[in-house]
Amino acid sequence: MPWLAEAEEDLSRDEAKQRLNETEQQLQSNRAKEHGIAQDLAALAEERARLNSELIEAGKRVQASEAKLSETESKLAELTDQVNVIRNSITERNETIVKMLSAMQRIGRTPPPALVTRRDDALAVVRSAMLLADIFPEIKYQADNLSHELEGMVSLENGIRDQRDAEKGEAEGLASEQARVDRLLEEKKAKAAQGEAELALVKQAASDQAQTVT
Repeated sequence: MPWLAEAEEDLSRDEAKQRLNETEQQLQSNRAKEHGIAQDLAALAEERARLNSELIEAGKRVQASEAKLSETESKLAELTDQVNVIRNSITERNETIVKMLSAMQRIGRTPPPALVTRRDDALAVVRSAMLLADIFPEIKYQADNLSHELEGMVSLENGIRDQRDAEKGEAEGLASEQARVDRLLEEKKAKAAQGEAELALVKQAASDQAQTVT
């Protein structure tokens, strides 16, 4: 029947028009999505560039901090060696003083028989005692000076050790910051790769829809 054929033809035209409208809407939606993704990728590119700069600067700060820490540790090791030398010198002088005191006590407490019977031996003992008495103040003076010097060097050593510990903490903090920036950069790279893949799909879909519309 003619009227039925005409009705079917009108329906087909309406369906085709509806499909065309839907395709055009999808095309507009994809183009808007494409524009949004492109903007996101541009923002990601700027952020990645900024993070790259931060990473480079963080690396420089870490290197400088590690170099300073290494220098401080070398200085501390050298000073510690000097402190040990002085401590050994003080120990040696103290041992000498103890021996001299013991010798002087023995001479004064238990004079040998020769002190009574032989004049030469007695004079030798007296001279030895006088020599010990003369040397003793000098050795004690040296030991006291070394002790004062040691106190100053130990104080300096402790100061450098505190400085070393502070620089070590700073180096660890900078290394942690460098690792954080590096992780962020990797995350942005992965996000950019995902966005580029999504953009390619949207562009392809928009291209297919544009061909359908035209």
